[in-house]
Order: sequence, then C-alpha cells, then structure tokens
Amino acid sequence: MSKWSSSIAIGLSLLAIVGIGFVLLPSVELGAQPAPKQQQAPAAKQPAPPASPAQAVAPAAPAGPVRTESFVQDSWIVQCQEMAGAPKKTCSATLQVVDDKRQVMFGWVIGKTPEGALTAVFQTPTGILIQRGLELKIGNATTPRKANYIACNNQRCEASMPVDEGFIKEASASPTAVAAIYLVDGRAVNYNLNTKGFDKAVAAVK
Repeated sequence: MSKWSSSIAIGLSLLAIVGIGFVLLPSVELGAQPAPKQQQAPAAKQPAPPASPAQAVAPAAPAGPVRTESFVQDSWIVQCQEMAGAPKKTCSATLQVVDDKRQVMFGWVIGKTPEGALTAVFQTPTGILIQRGLELKIGNATTPRKANYIACNNQRCEASMPVDEGFIKEASASPTAVAAIYLVDGRAVNYNLNTKGFDKAVAAVK
C-alpha cells in the first residue's frame, strides 16, 4: 500500500469518528421511538433448534446513538452523541464558511481520534496542491501552522493537524484566523475565519 493510500485510510477513519460533513447540523434530534408491534394470533410452539457454536458467540450489533443534540457556541456548531453503554458522550465542533447561496465552501471541525487525541480537520474544495498542505494563520501570528491532506474524493479534500495546548492557547486568544489553500495553478485562496468561541467549543469537545 502506498503512503498516500495509507493516509487516505487513516483520514477516513478519523472523519468517521469526528463525524464531519458539509451539512448544517440539526438543533436537537432524539432517537425515534419504535412503532408498536401488531398483535398476532398465538402460534403453536415448536422447540428451537440448538444454537451452533458460531451463533452462541456472535457479538451483538453495536447500538446506535441514544440521543443526539447540537447547539451554537458563537461561531461554532457543537454536536454531541450519547451512545448506549458508553461512559460519556462524544462531541465535535464545526465552523463553516458559506457563499451567498449558503453553499458550504470551507469547513473546520474539532474532534477526537479513536485514541482520544484532539484533532482539527479542515474540509476544502478539490483541485488543490496536496504537497503544499493547508496553512492556518491564527490572529497576528507571522508563522502559519500547517495541516497535511489526508483524504480527497470527487467533492472535497480534507487536511488535519493535532490540537495541542499551544494551539488551544493561541486560538483562544484571537477571534480570527486565515486558512490558505493552494490551487493546482499555484494561486492561493484565503478563507477569513471568525473563530470566536473557540475556547468554549474545545471545552465542549474535551
């Protein structure tokens, strides 16, 4: 497997955990209640066949989220899921840039990897220079932080970087940031981001 193929696999695994997408999140969504079963005439009981060893040890299917909710924290949308049997809920925070037609042009999601590491994932258009990565300049910083691309498909590309304490401190102290991507013709495209509420969004994800 090539290095790029491995990166794509890692990226898709990460995105499945943080649950990002170019869609607006719902405000509150509770698990649907099952419809009542129709009563049937009792059937004659027959002895059940003995379970095979494979059936006896087959794991139960994982349960879906018991409750999903989202709320707005300044510029961020925080979405949380409570899973049956999980010790705590899982949350992610999303910031989106939309055009005049309300189409999402750029997304920034903060979530956790399966190992519990806090991570930032950026969603960009396609047609970019993968090797250049994405550059994030926070506030008045002179040196941008770089996010490497981890996955691309026909609709978008995604880059990620770890979110350490230095990142949190820097982003929490400034309400703005600029994300730069580079197109295949070498031009830079800048997204001016209003990151107000970053510290509260991160606290919700933690």
